[in-house]
Amino acid sequence: MQVILFISILGTIASFITHYHVNSIVNFNSHASDINSISISGKGEYIVSGSDDDTISLYSSSTFPPLWGYTSSYNWDSVSISDDGNYIVGATSNRIYLFNRTNPNPLWSYLTLDDINSVVISANGETIVAVSDDNYIYVLNRSSQSQLWNYTSTYDFQCASISSTGEYIVAGSLDNRVYFFYRNTSTPQWNYQTLGNIYTIAISADGQYIVAGSDDSNIYFFHQSNSNPTWSFVTGATVRATAISGDGQYIAVGNNDGTIYLFNRTSSTPEWSYAASDDVRTISISADGRSIVAGSYSDMIYMFNQNSSIPLWTYSTEGNIYSVAISADGECIAAGGADDTIYILNKYGAPLARSYQNSASFYISFLVFLVLTIIFLILPFAFFTIDTISRKRAERKKTAEQKRKEKEAEEKIREIQELQEIERKRLKEEMKLQEYEKKINEAALMVLKYMHETGSEPTRTKLYTEYGIDVSDANFLNDVQDLINSPVDLDLDKLSIDEIQNLDGQVTSVLSSIKPKEPLNILNIVVKGKMSIIDAKTLVEYLDKITKWRDSRPLTQNELEELDELASKLLAQGRKHNSLDLIALARKFNTGIYSLSRSLQLIEQMDDIKIELESLTPEEKQKIMEMSRPIAKKIEENPNISFDEFAEEFGPYKTKKALLFLKEYLPEVFRGSISSERKLSLQVSEVSKTTIQLAYPEGVQTNGKMSEPIQIAQEIKVKRGGEFQKGKYIYKVKIENPTPLIITDVLVQMISFPDGLKLTGDTARKISKINASGSISPTFEFVPKKDCVDGKIHSTVTYLDALDKTHSIVVDPYEIRHVCGLLQPLSISISEFRKITEQLLDFEKIGEELQYDYEAEMLYEKVKAFLPDNNFEMIWSQPQRIKDVFVGTIQGFAQGKFSKKKVALDLRIYGKVNEEQCSISVTICAQDKDMVPALISEMMEGFQWKGNAKDRSEVAVIVQLANNKNGIITKDQIIAELGWDLKKVNKTLEIIEKNSLARKITSASEGDKWIFIGLCNE
Repeated sequence: MQVILFISILGTIASFITHYHVNSIVNFNSHASDINSISISGKGEYIVSGSDDDTISLYSSSTFPPLWGYTSSYNWDSVSISDDGNYIVGATSNRIYLFNRTNPNPLWSYLTLDDINSVVISANGETIVAVSDDNYIYVLNRSSQSQLWNYTSTYDFQCASISSTGEYIVAGSLDNRVYFFYRNTSTPQWNYQTLGNIYTIAISADGQYIVAGSDDSNIYFFHQSNSNPTWSFVTGATVRATAISGDGQYIAVGNNDGTIYLFNRTSSTPEWSYAASDDVRTISISADGRSIVAGSYSDMIYMFNQNSSIPLWTYSTEGNIYSVAISADGECIAAGGADDTIYILNKYGAPLARSYQNSASFYISFLVFLVLTIIFLILPFAFFTIDTISRKRAERKKTAEQKRKEKEAEEKIREIQELQEIERKRLKEEMKLQEYEKKINEAALMVLKYMHETGSEPTRTKLYTEYGIDVSDANFLNDVQDLINSPVDLDLDKLSIDEIQNLDGQVTSVLSSIKPKEPLNILNIVVKGKMSIIDAKTLVEYLDKITKWRDSRPLTQNELEELDELASKLLAQGRKHNSLDLIALARKFNTGIYSLSRSLQLIEQMDDIKIELESLTPEEKQKIMEMSRPIAKKIEENPNISFDEFAEEFGPYKTKKALLFLKEYLPEVFRGSISSERKLSLQVSEVSKTTIQLAYPEGVQTNGKMSEPIQIAQEIKVKRGGEFQKGKYIYKVKIENPTPLIITDVLVQMISFPDGLKLTGDTARKISKINASGSISPTFEFVPKKDCVDGKIHSTVTYLDALDKTHSIVVDPYEIRHVCGLLQPLSISISEFRKITEQLLDFEKIGEELQYDYEAEMLYEKVKAFLPDNNFEMIWSQPQRIKDVFVGTIQGFAQGKFSKKKVALDLRIYGKVNEEQCSISVTICAQDKDMVPALISEMMEGFQWKGNAKDRSEVAVIVQLANNKNGIITKDQIIAELGWDLKKVNKTLEIIEKNSLARKITSASEGDKWIFIGLCNE
């Protein structure tokens, strides 16, 4: 006890001493649990927070006590405040609340169907957007709690952002998509599918630029006008935090491996990055992009300036930081997290309410001193009451918990009752509307009957006396008139198949109830078809358009099978009458107009319909064989027989399958081409007929003998290869089928691959078939996880041959040694570079001597081009001649994208002038020694001559010519001065480009020209 008393006295003394000293930050312990979300007004005057203690609170940055707080029954997971601080929006469970700054009571609340993940308000305070676990995005107007619109996706929406005026809205979903909306429509302007869930998204104040982060480790940057990303960047871990400056010029990002990035919108290469010690799940940036604040799960707050990756200051808290916010002017920062505390400071790290906090610290310590003194004096008596107090405390806690649960239950019941009341009102309005529409329809039908019988419109007196229609209601009469006279605009191209088939079914029903000689007018359809007037008008419009319309959708396999018999009937009908009336045929065949129309399309498109015999089942093949026998016999008897004669009997689709079978296995039945001149037509359009000649233009000639089985002399060939493209490794397997037969059920299977790669898709690719003398190249995409990828990719290929035998091929292992594509250029001073390479520090030094058949000066220029092309920053370079020896020095520096480990290159090229042989001394200083073998391998390949000895001599001739032309040359100059043909010139220039000796420049005015490295003075 004496120790406790002594500590309290020291605390009081410390308070006196520190009374006039400034703490590094202000902390407000107004919440009793985790702070989930923080938002700040444009000038930093007001801060709003949402907490797990079921409270939303509003603060002024200049005073300690909250201006107000509002308590609900659930956690507040998301809050947002308008630019002027006048309006605050918050989300708790499945309810959205809107507040005014001056009043803790909500202006209104809005109920959704499931928990809300994020809610935001536009800077002008006019528009609110919320996304929820019910798969919906809700857009509301501040002035009323009714929604402007909603949109549903297939999975939960996780995040949303809105432009300053509310005109543009973006959202991210667990369906891996980024969505972009205009405020005035619920239809997305575009969406883009990534490879992972979207957990964070931000849009610039002007709405022009969008940044999104995904658990596929990628950052995606968009312009609002294009659904494809302007650029993307692989971070190596799930991206949980994004922020963008007002004009979209700067983008700040944090991810789960603790890395903070700053980007300029013009490039996917970070301006800088900083490695924090744990997850960074919250980040904010000022409107001008100059100030960036981030919060980490290492309990740290970081403050950065745009120009440097070194924090201006950091602050250690007592728990994970869940939310940070910086004012638009960058003057005020707020943060909160797991320690129940809100931190407020200015951009220099100084407190904004200093005097209150220091005074509070003193008085609290003094109060602790008094309390502990009293406890020390009365401690002997306290032991007798501790047990009683504990029991009462437990009882109070139990009672409070019970009340809380009862309150939650009451709140839930109230919500259910509200939803039920809303649904009752909706049904009531719907029934009222249906009753009104029924009255309008009945009145309109009476008018139509009168007009049909008399040929004139009824007077108002007639409407009242004979039909009992209320003529005093002008709106009702106008609605009746509109129903009769308003046109129906039916765009068949915009209807779904289900909608068209529904109309088709109604037509079939109507045709069966109306006699052939009776007109298909609206009155007959309404009376005999028992339809509403609007439905009858729709059917009349449909009948008018369907006979002239062709569906642009391709015929499906099911349609080909189902419509074949109907198509054969149409062919037979056309043979009799040479023209078709679809409505009459629909009556005759008891079918729909759409089915007839699609059957005509089947006939028209038979020559374009692809049939693959190898995909047929044994049962289908057997049926085709049986059907082929009579066809083969008829062709033997009459080589000029028409395709239609078979199609009328079997159906055009089945006939084509039978003919394909004969062509494949009995080509000798064809002694010539088969043609038909007859054409099938409608009153409004012409339908051309498909013939065997169109299907098989070659017109095979045979000698009538059975052909011998085809022998397979060649084997299936498999090649493989891979390369890095835009941060991803693309591995391809090419399967070539040189045989004269189709192979089927081709399966390419990944067996193993290096640990440094992550496969983004399935481990297998299946190809249904590869045609004779054909090939296919399935692709596998990998995302690198390490700075160095070293190892082999193993894969297999299996397939079925024409005799249904299984074959398996083990693909040659493909070795990968790759570093350069996974590096980032890093700029340091020459003195820093020398310090690293000479003193080594934490680097490991490895040397290598390589020999090349190059002139030393040419290799020097080639290496200079190699470094920046392979992500090294050029630190220093110097060419020099010492008598007849050329010596060139090149130094480069880079760091790994993932580990941030650094690597230095020191290259010395030397050799006699004008001799095609030189040496290169390679010194590598790397923090990760695993980088070195792969890096040396890449350099050896990059510096190697690509071509043969003859190529080298031809290249030397052009290089000499270019030297005489100041290093710049065109094809015309080469042809004119060397007399070479164009093919030889093109080949040699291609080798020059492969060896990086020159680069091709294309100009609209001057044409193509080649600029030679090291020879051009421009």
